[in-house]
Amino acid sequence: MLTAGGRQFWPLDPRASEVDIDDIATALSHQGRYNGHTRHFYSVAQHSAEMARWFMAKRDAPMAREALLHDAAEAYVGDVIRPLKPFLPGFAGIEHGVEKAVRQRFGLAETLPEAVKQADTRILTDEFIALFPADALARFGLSARARLGIEIR
Repeated sequence: MLTAGGRQFWPLDPRASEVDIDDIATALSHQGRYNGHTRHFYSVAQHSAEMARWFMAKRDAPMAREALLHDAAEAYVGDVIRPLKPFLPGFAGIEHGVEKAVRQRFGLAETLPEAVKQADTRILTDEFIALFPADALARFGLSARARLGIEIR
Protein backbone atom coordinates (compact mmCIF):
# COMPACT_ATOMS: atom_id res chain seq x y z
CA MET A 1 0.00 0.00 0.00
CA LEU A 2 1.01 3.63 -0.41
CA THR A 3 0.84 5.68 2.79
CA ALA A 4 -0.17 9.30 3.29
CA GLY A 5 3.52 10.23 3.46
CA GLY A 6 4.24 8.54 0.13
CA ARG A 7 5.92 5.48 1.65
CA GLN A 8 5.25 1.88 0.73
CA PHE A 9 4.00 -0.48 3.43
CA TRP A 10 3.29 -4.19 3.16
CA PRO A 11 0.47 -5.14 5.58
CA LEU A 12 1.06 -8.84 4.89
CA ASP A 13 4.80 -8.47 5.54
CA PRO A 14 5.05 -5.52 7.94
CA ARG A 15 8.45 -4.16 8.92
CA ALA A 16 9.01 -1.98 11.97
CA SER A 17 11.39 0.23 9.98
CA GLU A 18 8.53 1.17 7.62
CA VAL A 19 6.10 2.22 10.35
CA ASP A 20 5.85 6.02 10.45
CA ILE A 21 4.23 8.16 13.15
CA ASP A 22 3.08 10.80 10.66
CA ASP A 23 1.37 8.15 8.52
CA ILE A 24 -0.33 6.77 11.62
CA ALA A 25 -1.52 10.21 12.76
CA THR A 26 -2.85 11.13 9.32
CA ALA A 27 -4.66 7.86 8.70
CA LEU A 28 -6.22 7.60 12.17
CA SER A 29 -7.39 11.22 12.06
CA HIS A 30 -9.29 10.40 8.86
CA GLN A 31 -10.89 7.19 10.15
CA GLY A 32 -14.16 7.45 12.00
CA ARG A 33 -14.74 5.36 15.10
CA TYR A 34 -17.75 3.05 14.97
CA ASN A 35 -17.44 2.92 11.19
CA GLY A 36 -18.47 6.58 11.09
CA HIS A 37 -21.92 5.95 12.58
CA THR A 38 -21.82 8.69 15.20
CA ARG A 39 -23.79 11.89 15.69
CA HIS A 40 -20.69 13.87 14.74
CA PHE A 41 -17.30 12.88 13.37
CA TYR A 42 -15.12 11.20 15.98
CA SER A 43 -11.84 9.78 14.74
CA VAL A 44 -9.78 6.84 15.89
CA ALA A 45 -7.01 9.41 16.53
CA GLN A 46 -9.23 11.37 18.92
CA HIS A 47 -10.21 8.14 20.69
CA SER A 48 -6.52 7.32 21.20
CA ALA A 49 -5.69 10.86 22.31
CA GLU A 50 -8.56 10.85 24.83
CA MET A 51 -7.23 7.66 26.35
CA ALA A 52 -3.68 9.03 26.45
CA ARG A 53 -4.91 12.22 28.18
CA TRP A 54 -6.71 10.10 30.78
CA PHE A 55 -3.48 8.25 31.61
CA MET A 56 -1.51 11.53 31.64
CA ALA A 57 -3.98 12.95 34.18
CA LYS A 58 -3.05 9.96 36.32
CA ARG A 59 0.62 10.84 35.76
CA ASP A 60 1.25 7.56 33.99
CA ALA A 61 3.27 8.56 30.92
CA PRO A 62 4.23 5.00 29.91
CA MET A 63 0.56 3.95 29.79
CA ALA A 64 -0.34 7.20 28.02
CA ARG A 65 2.14 6.29 25.29
CA GLU A 66 0.68 2.79 25.06
CA ALA A 67 -2.83 4.24 24.88
CA LEU A 68 -1.87 6.73 22.19
CA LEU A 69 -0.55 3.92 19.99
CA HIS A 70 -2.97 1.13 20.94
CA ASP A 71 -4.90 1.37 17.65
CA ALA A 72 -1.94 2.37 15.46
CA ALA A 73 -2.17 -0.82 13.40
CA GLU A 74 -5.53 0.44 12.13
CA ALA A 75 -3.64 3.05 10.14
CA TYR A 76 -2.47 0.18 7.95
CA VAL A 77 -5.38 -2.31 8.10
CA GLY A 78 -8.40 -0.10 8.81
CA ASP A 79 -10.74 0.07 11.77
CA VAL A 80 -12.86 -3.05 11.52
CA ILE A 81 -15.73 -2.95 14.01
CA ARG A 82 -15.54 -5.53 16.82
CA PRO A 83 -18.61 -7.55 15.81
CA LEU A 84 -17.14 -8.27 12.35
CA LYS A 85 -13.60 -9.30 13.30
CA PRO A 86 -14.42 -12.91 14.27
CA PHE A 87 -16.02 -13.45 10.86
CA LEU A 88 -13.04 -12.31 8.81
CA PRO A 89 -10.73 -15.32 8.51
CA GLY A 90 -7.10 -14.32 8.58
CA PHE A 91 -7.73 -10.71 9.58
CA ALA A 92 -6.64 -11.19 13.21
CA GLY A 93 -3.31 -12.60 12.05
CA ILE A 94 -2.71 -9.72 9.66
CA GLU A 95 -3.65 -7.16 12.31
CA HIS A 96 -1.43 -8.90 14.87
CA GLY A 97 1.56 -8.78 12.50
CA VAL A 98 1.11 -5.04 11.95
CA GLU A 99 0.62 -4.48 15.71
CA LYS A 100 3.87 -6.35 16.35
CA ALA A 101 5.73 -4.12 13.86
CA VAL A 102 4.25 -0.97 15.44
CA ARG A 103 5.12 -2.12 18.97
CA GLN A 104 8.66 -2.95 17.88
CA ARG A 105 9.08 0.39 16.05
CA PHE A 106 8.16 2.41 19.13
CA GLY A 107 9.85 0.21 21.72
CA LEU A 108 6.62 -0.89 23.38
CA ALA A 109 6.11 -4.10 25.31
CA GLU A 110 5.26 -7.17 23.21
CA THR A 111 1.63 -7.10 24.30
CA LEU A 112 -0.78 -4.33 25.15
CA PRO A 113 -0.87 -3.78 28.92
CA GLU A 114 -4.05 -4.85 30.72
CA ALA A 115 -4.58 -1.30 32.04
CA VAL A 116 -4.90 0.00 28.47
CA LYS A 117 -7.22 -2.86 27.47
CA GLN A 118 -9.47 -2.03 30.41
CA ALA A 119 -9.45 1.70 29.64
CA ASP A 120 -10.28 0.89 26.00
CA THR A 121 -13.33 -1.06 27.15
CA ARG A 122 -14.43 1.57 29.67
CA ILE A 123 -14.14 4.48 27.23
CA LEU A 124 -16.88 2.83 25.14
CA THR A 125 -19.40 4.03 27.71
CA ASP A 126 -18.13 7.62 27.56
CA GLU A 127 -18.23 7.48 23.76
CA PHE A 128 -21.73 5.97 23.66
CA ILE A 129 -23.01 8.74 25.95
CA ALA A 130 -21.52 11.46 23.74
CA LEU A 131 -21.93 10.00 20.28
CA PHE A 132 -25.12 7.93 20.17
CA PRO A 133 -28.80 8.27 21.09
CA ALA A 134 -29.67 8.20 24.79
CA ASP A 135 -30.92 4.61 24.71
CA ALA A 136 -27.68 3.23 23.22
CA LEU A 137 -26.17 2.33 26.61
CA ALA A 138 -29.12 0.13 27.55
CA ARG A 139 -29.39 -1.45 24.09
CA PHE A 140 -25.76 -2.57 24.24
CA GLY A 141 -25.77 -3.54 27.91
CA LEU A 142 -23.42 -0.78 29.02
CA SER A 143 -23.65 0.86 32.41
CA ALA A 144 -22.89 4.53 33.07
CA ARG A 145 -21.10 3.31 36.20
CA ALA A 146 -18.46 1.66 33.98
CA ARG A 147 -17.38 4.99 32.46
CA LEU A 148 -13.75 5.92 32.10
CA GLY A 149 -14.90 9.34 33.20
CA ILE A 150 -13.95 11.58 30.31
CA GLU A 151 -16.11 13.96 28.34
CA ILE A 152 -15.97 13.52 24.58
CA ARG A 153 -16.18 16.87 22.78
